Amino acid sequence: TGEVKATKFVDDDASFYADLNTGGNLGGNWGINHLYNNVGLNIRSGLAYILRNEDNSGAEIFSVSSAGAIKANGTITASGEVKATKFVDDVSTYYVDLNTGANVKGDWIWDGGYIKVVGYKGITYGAYGWLNKNGSTGSSSGTYNYSITAEKRISAEEFNAYSDIRIKDVVGKSDNVADLNILKKLSVTDYHFIDQKMKGNGNQKKLIAQEVKAIYPQSVSATTDFVPSVYEDCLAVTFNEKSKQVTITTNKEHGFAEGDKIRLFYEENKEELKTDFEIVSVNDEHSFVIKKESPFEGGVFVYGKEVNDFLSIDYDAIAMLNVSATQKLASDVDILKEQVEMLAKENHELKERNVSLENEYGRIKESVVKFAEMMKRVSELEAKFAKYSNSSDDDSSTIILKTADNGTTAVTETMELN
Repeated sequence: TGEVKATKFVDDDASFYADLNTGGNLGGNWGINHLYNNVGLNIRSGLAYILRNEDNSGAEIFSVSSAGAIKANGTITASGEVKATKFVDDVSTYYVDLNTGANVKGDWIWDGGYIKVVGYKGITYGAYGWLNKNGSTGSSSGTYNYSITAEKRISAEEFNAYSDIRIKDVVGKSDNVADLNILKKLSVTDYHFIDQKMKGNGNQKKLIAQEVKAIYPQSVSATTDFVPSVYEDCLAVTFNEKSKQVTITTNKEHGFAEGDKIRLFYEENKEELKTDFEIVSVNDEHSFVIKKESPFEGGVFVYGKEVNDFLSIDYDAIAMLNVSATQKLASDVDILKEQVEMLAKENHELKERNVSLENEYGRIKESVVKFAEMMKRVSELEAKFAKYSNSSDDDSSTIILKTADNGTTAVTETMELN
């Protein structure tokens, strides 16, 4: 009924033992508060602990609760399967639930094999960039089904996008003349983002959604998102313990109204948090009130308010508009090339004809010169003939006309003077 003191307990053949200094080799079934014949170690209620320090003052490194929860601060090694539906950290902040999903932190490495995601969820994004199967890039917005989403960039050796006519109801070919006219009206603008922390400070050369909406509305969509309408550190933060409200004062006019949802950035437990709050009331154009159970630990950065008309451009639609317009221009260029080739041919023929005409002109010019010389000579002979006709009868002269073989007329004169 009292204590049995010993350093080692053994069975009759020393096969199984419990040594309080070095450990033991136990056979059969063991239980705490209850014993199952078919269970090697059973804990019916309470909690089993293995403590870090020999004096039992250290934090537990392994525990099993009465509800069956296993908790370990060290490494659990298993050569076989570890079966569970949910794995959690020590404060249940991060977890992996095999039925509902996971919330994990830190770096994860997947070595070997591939990851296949089955299923999706409809998510609305105010703005996003895309890369399609044609190699085109751009940005858009809207609600679509996503299987994987990430807060920051994703890098890979290659991204593959696909499209198949068998999933499309084709209406017809686009009017490339109309598409070209639309494209000519769009204005490319140089700008940079107000939110340079998240989007960078590089110069952008793209379109303005409000302008595109007036010209090509089907390429612009409206969603709900936050805009950096304030985007500055607040001047003051005051916490009211009684009402659990925080009054925030800004340098610039905030433009908020009661009921607006705003986005704030602040630090808590040395971690930067991004939280959305609803405006409880507005004191003036530089001060507003939100509901919060505890005060902010430090400064607060006021990002801006949520709007339901956040416009984004579907640059895929713009790219296809450009393809259609480019095809129209290419067709016009082909026609112009044919016309140029035809004009070049005609010009060559005209040059050849011009050479022929120049040669003909040379021959005609030569004949005209000869003809003029002949007519001059004829005139001279006519003058002499008239002179001789008026002289005495015993005067004699002879005029001989000779026709040359080449068709021209040559005149020779023989005169005999008495």
